[in-house]
Amino acid sequence: MKSVLFIVSTLRKSGPTNQLLHLCRELPQFGFRPRVLTLSPENPADTASSRFNELGVQWTSVGLSRLAGTFLLKRRVRQVIDEVRPDVIHSQGLRSDQVASQVHGSIPHVLTIRNSAWDDYPPMFGRLKGSLMALQHLRLIRAAQCPVACSKSLAENLQKYRPNLKAIPNGVDTETYTPVPASEQSKLRRQLGLPESRPILLHVGSLIERKRPRELLKALQEGGMLESMDLVFAGDGPLRAEMERHARSNAHVHFAGAVKNVADYLRSATLLISLSRAEGLPNSVLEALSCGLPVVLSAIDAHIEIGAHENGAGVLVQDTSAKSVSDAITRLLSQDRTLLADNARRLAVDVFSSRSTAARYAETYSALLASGK
Repeated sequence: MKSVLFIVSTLRKSGPTNQLLHLCRELPQFGFRPRVLTLSPENPADTASSRFNELGVQWTSVGLSRLAGTFLLKRRVRQVIDEVRPDVIHSQGLRSDQVASQVHGSIPHVLTIRNSAWDDYPPMFGRLKGSLMALQHLRLIRAAQCPVACSKSLAENLQKYRPNLKAIPNGVDTETYTPVPASEQSKLRRQLGLPESRPILLHVGSLIERKRPRELLKALQEGGMLESMDLVFAGDGPLRAEMERHARSNAHVHFAGAVKNVADYLRSATLLISLSRAEGLPNSVLEALSCGLPVVLSAIDAHIEIGAHENGAGVLVQDTSAKSVSDAITRLLSQDRTLLADNARRLAVDVFSSRSTAARYAETYSALLASGK
């Protein structure tokens, strides 16, 4: 069995870490044994390391801060590579991509792109630092041996930086994210402190500008939708305090914060809604579909690529106005719930399963090894 060494910054609980976990679970059946190397110390309060331990995946950390890593990182990573002697190196994330590109030597290197640099870095890190990070990451992508985008839409957006960029869509663990019967949904709602008899609209993700949660809250308030349904934000971020002030007088808006049991919230909801202005290929949407949850999505390339609107599992919203959002929700809620759930689940299983994603990565590794590159 060939070996692949994944290099990542940390195993912080996040979408990219979930995707890594899916790959580690599925790759052995395609002839690749995974091992993980993290660069920074793990935060005990926010690490998914135990899930990798449960899978029996070996993981090592060089445990260097960004300051210490400036001087020691390349040498320490080379030491691990010399010890492990992987057949393939696979990195994701700016810091990991950079060090992997510097030390992989003759070992094939796959680099997965999970974000749009200009959409993510400046808003998150400030205009100056974020722009420098975006430029740095795009240079790495342009020079990488085998860059892979996590969606076709992201690959197309990066064509001017790297023509003919390969795309392997994100996958979802369809065995973990599964639908539940109505009786189980009622039980979950009681456990989560949510109403049992009202429709629940769920937003999963960070409360940041790119996700447009403020616009969602405003649209539902202005459209009068919160008179007959509840809205749940599962996620945290810098916009939370402001949004809580705007929703203070409405008992039908819930801020759950950064939750560990996202699957329970997905199974409890009536539909998932995302008005995000940019995505790679959002895990939350794929996980919702896998749980049989229909979706209302902004008409961005990544959401269009998922195709929930085409197979009858969701609708697209062209703007964030109260009328557009209200009409989309009303349209979805007027349809047969069982059919919607079946369509959503079928789309996740047939098109976006983590097994099919792993199979395509295994094909990519094998092609690189066969070519001798």
